[in-house]
Amino acid sequence: MSRRVPEFALVAGTLLSLSFLVSSLVLTGDVLRTTLVAVLLGYPFVAYAVVHDENPTNVLPPTAVLALGGLVGAVLLGEATLGGVRASTPLAGVTFGVLLALLALLPPLAYYLRYGSPLNPLSPAQTALGCLGVAVALLCLGAVADTVLYATADALLVSLTGGLYAAHAGVVPSPSTRRLFVFGGVAAGVCLLAVGSALGVTLDEWVVVAAALVFGPSAYYALTVEYV
Repeated sequence: MSRRVPEFALVAGTLLSLSFLVSSLVLTGDVLRTTLVAVLLGYPFVAYAVVHDENPTNVLPPTAVLALGGLVGAVLLGEATLGGVRASTPLAGVTFGVLLALLALLPPLAYYLRYGSPLNPLSPAQTALGCLGVAVALLCLGAVADTVLYATADALLVSLTGGLYAAHAGVVPSPSTRRLFVFGGVAAGVCLLAVGSALGVTLDEWVVVAAALVFGPSAYYALTVEYV
């Protein structure tokens, strides 16, 4: 009987998410919030099934899970960009949409990387550097679109994902280098705030970026501390 528990959790989570999705779409027509809440309702049940099933790929094929996560992420990104949120321009909605898409896509991506066949044509180091470049581009986009808060969250998630992917693939800097990353992040954050104060500008957005510069390397170090 206990062997059926993971499958039951998966079925229960699917039914709960689908029932909420359909009923909320009919009653409110709010695609963005309805889809996001439905995903957040279902993921804990799926996570329980994956953790407690000896071979979850029998029920959850990794490729299908990744494709579904990508589809949901694309829906959230498109809806946020095209008017699902009150943004002055589609460009301003992109950073918020990317954040929602990442929340939907990263768990299926982690599952695929754990159980699926690797299809990444890039090396782990190239992937990490590419994610870092995307993170910088998102920060620049947030500065242009005046959505620095969302862009900063996007950049943190993307850069950490790339770094952790490389670390799990065996490409990780030495502990001393990772500590230098932490010190460099702290120094960069302090310098950024010092420059903002010297310029006499409002520091709200500067504080967010400075906090990200401090938190990102620190989180990377904490999550890879077991690697030598």
